[in-house]
Amino acid sequence: MVILNSYEDSFPLKVVGLMELDCLACESINSIKHSVLGIKMAAEQEHDSIRDELTNSILGLRLGRDEDENTIKEEEITISARGTLIKARGSIFNNVPLLETMLAERIPQTKDNFGHLCIDLDPKVLHACVSFGASGFGSPGLLLTKLSVSVEISELMTTADYLMIDMKTISSLKELKILELSLKDVKNETMWKVARHTYEPTGDTPDRHGARDASAELCFSLNKQTLNLNDNQIKSKITTDVLFVVSHAKTFGPRIRTHIWHEFQKVVSLTARQMRMFDEWVSDRGLKFDFNQYDDSDADSDHTDGDCSDGAISWGEDLSDY
Repeated sequence: MVILNSYEDSFPLKVVGLMELDCLACESINSIKHSVLGIKMAAEQEHDSIRDELTNSILGLRLGRDEDENTIKEEEITISARGTLIKARGSIFNNVPLLETMLAERIPQTKDNFGHLCIDLDPKVLHACVSFGASGFGSPGLLLTKLSVSVEISELMTTADYLMIDMKTISSLKELKILELSLKDVKNETMWKVARHTYEPTGDTPDRHGARDASAELCFSLNKQTLNLNDNQIKSKITTDVLFVVSHAKTFGPRIRTHIWHEFQKVVSLTARQMRMFDEWVSDRGLKFDFNQYDDSDADSDHTDGDCSDGAISWGEDLSDY
């Protein structure tokens, strides 16, 4: 056994002991650090997991709500227009601004005993407006092909304004010239002998739907009197354009021709010579003539003129009168 006689003799051992303690302390500190780091990482992973779960839950709720809204929009809805029940998908009615507001119950409304929304509008006019809305407001010709001639254009314009539907019109000679390009972009109906000089084809492929839309725009402009009829050039062009419409039965059908003739008569007075040019086409028999009832060979014919039926919209009574 070694006996240490002094402090100096024991110093090396004490140094070794302190070094061992320092090592143990470092190991403990490192162990604690690793433990803390592990706890922190676990906490972050748990946080990420919780966040992901919450995000998925929120997305699921949103998707579910969107699906519910789409389901509601596609449900069949019934509206009572002066006692006539009108049924259509919610998405069709919701295209019309005021109807969408009413159906969402954002304004006071009246309902019948069956819970149907009641609206004080002529069902024939409402049919035309809803059909226009169903087209995305891109086919104004539907407003005339769906509207019975027993209804005045002024009532259509008033109803459209009430429903917050924008009715496009023109007001200048330049706009009228541009409109004519679409109005006369149709097939030449060679069986007719009158108004042949008004035919001005603009392309190889005729666009009858575009021509009908242009005729509707002209009809609305006549009703609103947005064109200066004191300008002889404008007045002359309008007369020629209306003659073109009424003399092309196959393209424009009985309703468009009747509506535009009635509006034209209200604002333009024809000379005896001009009236003779119109006589054949604007007689009661001439305006009612429906080319499609006699010739079904043209695939481009539009059979909606004279027929109010619509696969997406059903009615409580027959609205198919001329």
